[in-house]
Amino acid sequence: MSITDVYELYRNDPSEDSFSRLVQATREYAKNIGRTVFSHLDESRYLHACENAATTALLGFKDKYDPQKGSFSTWIYNSIVRDLIDWQREKARRAANLQYGPVSLPGRTVPLEDRFLLEEILTRLTVEEQGLVRLKADGATLQEMASASGVSTATIKRRLKAIVEKTQADLP
Repeated sequence: MSITDVYELYRNDPSEDSFSRLVQATREYAKNIGRTVFSHLDESRYLHACENAATTALLGFKDKYDPQKGSFSTWIYNSIVRDLIDWQREKARRAANLQYGPVSLPGRTVPLEDRFLLEEILTRLTVEEQGLVRLKADGATLQEMASASGVSTATIKRRLKAIVEKTQADLP
């Protein structure tokens, strides 16, 4: 059933149950759009943005959507895509604003060969992963890293764990 069909069901019967179906259909529709827009990313990186875009589009949609101007599917598609593009721009802006200086370990002197190894491993990570490693090395707390990245501390923990697993194979 298309998103327009689900909307028509809701329009004909604006019950709580039909609205729930519309919400679920919109969430799935947003995920499908996200898979297309962010095909270069792992789904876990953008899934929350899709959920947020779907929710944002449905908040007050009765006042925003005008059936005289076009189909519901076109309107919801444009709303979700604009929200996802804004999310991507904000993510890029935050990444650009993070200070990625050389790796430093407070209170410790790192031998030259270890610094080269660290830099070599860092080059194999994404820019976002490098930023997290540098923030961690500079002594940032999980809360500070989460705030700088615009995600939850649980997400930071998960990403740091993934970085450790990714880099363990690279260590001698």
